[in-house]
Amino acid sequence: MVDGRWGDALREARVRAGLTQDEVAHRAGVSVRTVRHIERGHVEPRKDTLTRLCRVLGYDPAAVAGDSSASRLPYEIRLLGPLAVLRAGVAVAMPLKQRVLLGLLAVQPDRIVSHDEIADALWSGDAPQGYQHLVYTYVARLRRIVTPGDGHWISTVRGGYVLSSRAMPLDLRRFEDDAARAGSLAAADPAGALDAYGRALRRWQGRLLEDLPALWQHPAVVRVALRHIDVAIDFADLAISLGQPARVIEPLTIASHGDPLHEALQARIMLGLAGSGRRAAALRLYDDLRVRLRAELGVEPGEELAYARETVLAGQRSAEGSHPPDRGGGDAATLRRDSIPCRHTDPAICAPHALRRITAPVRAIGQDADADRADAAAPDSAAAQGVGVDTVSVGRVLRDPTAVRALDGIPAQGVGGDPARLGAAHSHSVPGEGVYGDPARDRAVRAVNADPPSDPHGNL
Repeated sequence: MVDGRWGDALREARVRAGLTQDEVAHRAGVSVRTVRHIERGHVEPRKDTLTRLCRVLGYDPAAVAGDSSASRLPYEIRLLGPLAVLRAGVAVAMPLKQRVLLGLLAVQPDRIVSHDEIADALWSGDAPQGYQHLVYTYVARLRRIVTPGDGHWISTVRGGYVLSSRAMPLDLRRFEDDAARAGSLAAADPAGALDAYGRALRRWQGRLLEDLPALWQHPAVVRVALRHIDVAIDFADLAISLGQPARVIEPLTIASHGDPLHEALQARIMLGLAGSGRRAAALRLYDDLRVRLRAELGVEPGEELAYARETVLAGQRSAEGSHPPDRGGGDAATLRRDSIPCRHTDPAICAPHALRRITAPVRAIGQDADADRADAAAPDSAAAQGVGVDTVSVGRVLRDPTAVRALDGIPAQGVGGDPARLGAAHSHSVPGEGVYGDPARDRAVRAVNADPPSDPHGNL
């Protein structure tokens, strides 16, 4: 006699998925007769047939085989990318209406979602007559499809429904927990905060609810997407300030999927590219953004994109005007920005570790990451002394004699006590070996002090 456990388990999985025998047969590539006989216990399914049926139903083969421990394994809901419900690591299939309903409830856990709000999401503002009964039906079906063993995970309350984040694991909740931990560590342990930010951002696999465009403009979805961007920017600023610009590229690119013209994100991607030795890619990104901003919004790139471009170009000019140092040398260019305001309400979080003082180790001279790290660790380096160059205003600063003396440690009376010699430096007519006695440094200063381009948009 055939063991009927296969039929009972598969029939239960099909009912929870809201599929008919015809739909399962078509998706699995088998006949309806085969599905019917398996569910009735008339035949023992072959291994390949069972595998296809389990894949269609999003069911765990261990559970089909009668492993009672599998039924106790928790579900998990993933929103940070395409919506997915996993049971024992296997995706659970469900119809579109249930997916939209689940996405709407899960993106705002532990909050009441009203019947009207659900109806607007399910029918795009054109709900049919008697939609309250339909909403009740969809919720009941969703509960049957996803059945955690630790109690009710969707509660019925007056006027709507609530999804409990305690009863159902959510990647969104884990993201928020990691981000909150990173914020609490930022002042005392920047390296630990950077790791926590990294864990939070690795949970994102694409745009929030990527496969449910009907929910993209919902206020709760927009709110979570903006939170993602805020965390990504905090992570990028911290990573760049700690001399790890390459780490920002992938997480920020994912964060920009929902808002590709977000200038703060794109500016930091440019800094990450330049800081990892990819200046050409950074400049191409700027050019592409400028074209899109003009075409789609009719505006020019803003301050942060302009700053990022000037940072990249300043590193390029320094590289062209200097000689490569030894592998253990200490001349790597460190570019900082002090004009980005601290995003935290507590200034103590920013000030001790300069979280908003972006340090992008652009390969301006050496093109060598190991040398840059050695420079950052040297006690007499610019990074250790907290001295940097704001490349947005570097031309104005170097044209001001007081600023030149402050930046380069030149005595108040000029170079070597000779005001005329200081004047010669500003007129680019320094005789002989130059102001500093270092031809390479003099060429770099002259390059930075060159007249600005005539193009009002800053093109070279």
